[in-house]
Amino acid sequence: MNNVTLLGRIGKDAERIGEKGARFSVATSERYKNKDGEWVEGTEWHNVVYWNASDSLLPHLSKGRQVAVEGSIHTREHEGKYYTDIKARRVHLVGGKGDAKPSQESAPKPSQADDDLPF
Repeated sequence: MNNVTLLGRIGKDAERIGEKGARFSVATSERYKNKDGEWVEGTEWHNVVYWNASDSLLPHLSKGRQVAVEGSIHTREHEGKYYTDIKARRVHLVGGKGDAKPSQESAPKPSQADDDLPF
């Protein structure tokens, strides 16, 4: 089964491809403790292609907007290089109107209970 679900923020405004398609990138982040017990944050960037993007959705696929993407992973080759894309089946807008990336000060911190987790 090839199924992926991402929850993250759009990196730059979506671009229209073809008549109904859109291409955009989504950043996902995770926090974890490294082997020295220090908190580390890692970010992954995902290229998303959505072939069902309506004209009314496209303006909302803007930089900083939080989205949930459901789809599958696809690898393609172009001029000897390989690229991995997320082929979206569904894109859900998350958060309210004018949603923007929170500042570092307002980012949620892990709870004390998280310190006891082995991973």
